[in-house]
Amino acid sequence: MSHKNHQRRDAFGKCLYIELKIYLFAIVGQLIEFLGKAKEGKQSEKEICAIAQAGLGQAVMLPTY
Repeated sequence: MSHKNHQRRDAFGKCLYIELKIYLFAIVGQLIEFLGKAKEGKQSEKEICAIAQAGLGQAVMLPTY
């Protein structure tokens, strides 16, 4: 493996890691927001579960390069 390829792979790994963190923060933020609404009785438990599952689905479907 050439040195250039190794550098490219490292940069790719960093990008993916940053992207993963952004997705995770977004999902956690959504969950906190919806749990807050649930406590106020604004949303049903079914809705929250659906949203949580959708969030997890988005995390799994990260863009693959």
